[in-house]
Amino acid sequence: MVECLLEYSSFEEAVAIPWRSLPTSQEVSKLYLAMRVIERFEELESRNPGDTSIVDLREDQKLMKELCEAYE
Repeated sequence: MVECLLEYSSFEEAVAIPWRSLPTSQEVSKLYLAMRVIERFEELESRNPGDTSIVDLREDQKLMKELCEAYE
């Protein structure tokens, strides 16, 4: 039997990675972007998107644009 020790980055380190250094798979990039937009929405609004209404979609789109520009 071989024992193996794995070390993982913290969440803060993982999300601080520049987006252009992520794998080129569209699925990974879309999922990562969606996760970051939802995370940012929850930070700003102190609630989950969609808990109130579909109106949140505009705010989500605005956050997505801001994050794309910031991490481009």
